[in-house]
Formats: sequence, C-alpha cells, structure tokens
Amino acid sequence: MKLVYTIIFLLLIPFTYLTAQTRTVKGKVITEELEKLPEVRIYNQDTTLLVTTDRTGKFEIKLPQKSDELIFSWIGMEWLTISIPRNCEQLEVILLADVIYHYKSHKKIDRLRKEQFDKRMDIHREALKKGIFKLESPCFQYKFIPQKPQLDEIRIWMNGVEKDIKNKFKELAIGDTIYVPYSGSWRSDGTDRTSLSSFSSYVEGTEFDCIIQGIVTDKNRKRNGLILKFKVANTTTCKYDFPIYDKREMKVGEIFDVNIKYFKILMTNK
Repeated sequence: MKLVYTIIFLLLIPFTYLTAQTRTVKGKVITEELEKLPEVRIYNQDTTLLVTTDRTGKFEIKLPQKSDELIFSWIGMEWLTISIPRNCEQLEVILLADVIYHYKSHKKIDRLRKEQFDKRMDIHREALKKGIFKLESPCFQYKFIPQKPQLDEIRIWMNGVEKDIKNKFKELAIGDTIYVPYSGSWRSDGTDRTSLSSFSSYVEGTEFDCIIQGIVTDKNRKRNGLILKFKVANTTTCKYDFPIYDKREMKVGEIFDVNIKYFKILMTNK
C-alpha cells in the first residue's frame, strides 16, 4: 500500500510544481468610450502572442509566476503595456485611441498623449458606475511609454531620405535614364489591363513587380514637388502586359510625370 501512495505522490509532483509556477489571469478590455473590444491581441514581454479577447472583450490567460508584463494591441488603438503584481488576477483594461497629431512637435505630442493617458481613472470610475467594471480601481499599473525618442529617430531618417531625393533631382539631366517602380492591381473589366500605383519615396527594400524604364525629357521644381517628365523607353521589366497609369497605357514613347518628392524612382542601376 505504501508503494501505491509513493507512486501517486511522485506522479503528483510535476502537476503541483507546474501549478505553482503558473497563475490564471482573467480580464476585460474596453475603449475610452466604454465599448467592448473583441479580438484584442495580448502579448507577453517577449511579444509572443498569448491570447485574443472574445466578442465581449473578455480573456483568460495562464501566466508564469515570474511574468509581470502584458502588451495589448488593437487596430486604431495605442499599444498598451501594463505591469501586473503577483496578487492581481482580474484585469479591467482601457485602451485609448491612437490619435495622429498633425504639425505638432514630438514633445507636445507626448504631452497631449500623457493628458489623455491620465484620464484613465476617470474612465474606470465611469465604467464602474455603469456596471461594466467591478473593481474600484485597477490592481495593476499602466505604463506610459513616450513616443518622442522613436519619432525623433524617424524624423532624422526622413530628413536623410529627403536630402537624398533633392540630390537625385539636382544630379539628373535631360536625357538621363531612370527606372520608375509601380505596384499593380488587376482590373475587373474583363481585360488584361492593369492599374498601376506609385510607390512612396520612403519605401525601402521592396520587390517591385513593375518597373518602367524612362528617359528624362524635362524637370521642374514646384512648391509641392520635384517633377520629372519621362518618355517610356522600355516596359519589359513590368510583369503586366498592359499597364495603365493615370488612365493611359504605359507604352513606349508615351510621356508621363513622376513627383520624386513623394514617389520613388531608381537611378540608372535598378
């Protein structure tokens, strides 16, 4: 009999150990407008996807005891990082809209974001009053992550791209060969004609499915652009048989414009 008890005890050790190493956390996610958020993606601190919320915004996760951080993401909302104490088992989470602040300094953007971030407790109390939340205050800590450092890096990179574009425009002369990349989408009119759209000048490392070779016929600088006129010289590097741009087929000899301030060109080397 003692042998049976010993075997059962040994079998229970892994289960007991595993249980001691994990905890179950449940919760609900809503917007600042107190609306339920389904399909919110929830990650651990290593950005591994753990679970998504159901159609009522609820979720349940088994977390390692040592895990104390979760990241929430949803389209149109700011990514949210929260720190969870060990005794916190019920999460009532508010996601804020990802607002685009035009023509604001990066420092001011973070200040406006922080003002909205600080309203979460008022939103929580309103959700409690309406019966959406059950806890008087969250048992976890919201973490405000400034965007200024990242925005500063993006601005530096964009300044570099803009400088490179201006240099390209300055270097190009009438008669030079350029390559203009496009993306294409099949038309639904029953023909083989394909509508093309230009690539942003900030696109990097893209495999282009349509590249039009052209000869520069004119160039002019305008307030909102650096305009190159080019005559189509070759379309064999475009996988579409009948590429259409600006409602015209890009045939050899046709003249088109490209504003390289916003749209990408490749120089003589593709």
